[in-house]
Amino acid sequence: MDYYAVLSLAILNELPPGIQVRGRPFAGMTDMGDFGTLPSRSTNWNESLKITDVSAVYPKWQRLPQGVWQSHFWQIVVRVEADNGVVGYGYGGGGVPACLVVNQHFSELVVGSEIETVNDIRTLWDRVYALSLPYGRKGLPVMALSGLDLALWDLLGKAQGRPVYDLLGGLRKPRV
Repeated sequence: MDYYAVLSLAILNELPPGIQVRGRPFAGMTDMGDFGTLPSRSTNWNESLKITDVSAVYPKWQRLPQGVWQSHFWQIVVRVEADNGVVGYGYGGGGVPACLVVNQHFSELVVGSEIETVNDIRTLWDRVYALSLPYGRKGLPVMALSGLDLALWDLLGKAQGRPVYDLLGGLRKPRV
């Protein structure tokens, strides 16, 4: 199972217990980590993460699929960095236009914000969504926001030494 499958299962709260996964690194990353053996931290974790950088990239495909219904996948990678050096990554949609929204608008709204709990992520999501309403209530801005949202969850999970599914309330099913 790769990083994207783990992230999808984590969002659905269906990640099997004890799973150990190594993901494929993105450009500029050395390792996605081992989700089965995250370092344990106290549940009284109360460090605040100040966001210092937000950026998005659209991968340059070397070989596009031929003869398929969709030759471009429009996935973007959003990177969020905190003042303590922890970096979170998330997948969004919308291609190059979504990168512009993240890099030129969302980053201004998020850089300088502090995250300590999952409620801080929810509050930040609500703020960014409300301030992006001029773009519309669906489509491209929401696809860009989803990448930012996943990156924030990944950031908090890494900082706390917990998998994202645990931040979302823990496992709901023992098997998928």
